[in-house]
Amino acid sequence: MQDVLSHRSGKNVVMSSNGVDCAFFENFDKNFIFESEFIDIINKGKPVMCYYGALAKWFDYELLKYLDKTDKYSIVLFGIKYDESYDENMGDTSNVYFMGPRDYKVLKNYAKKCDILIVGEKPGSKLRKAKVLGCDIITISDFKDILQGKVRKDEIEIDDTLNIDLGN
Repeated sequence: MQDVLSHRSGKNVVMSSNGVDCAFFENFDKNFIFESEFIDIINKGKPVMCYYGALAKWFDYELLKYLDKTDKYSIVLFGIKYDESYDENMGDTSNVYFMGPRDYKVLKNYAKKCDILIVGEKPGSKLRKAKVLGCDIITISDFKDILQGKVRKDEIEIDDTLNIDLGN
């Protein structure tokens, strides 16, 4: 909060813990350099799904395992392992890439490279950020009231979102 106040006059300021600075998520770092591991994931040619945030017992690991088994997506996770739940739940996966934490100021650059953002927890600012970025969102929970119908909950809907041929 002090950082915000140092850039403002102190008048007409409201603390909104789940607010989104839309302008921040509409402007990207043109010269941002992605690490080779992330570029390698992009170059696999699969649609890229990203999640950033804490990986903890409240996270929807079943959704990750389901998506991993389809072998259709590269799933990139940024954040911290808040507890042991990620290691206990994920085991062998071939399409899930844990990349650790990133500075909040650069996450938007990664998100811009993703086709779909994963919301693995309660709705809030991640849904609003994804909407500003123009990304579709997948989650098992139903938050259509926030996203105006942009939620994808199963493989067919996810494939339709990405215009992937199911081969049917």
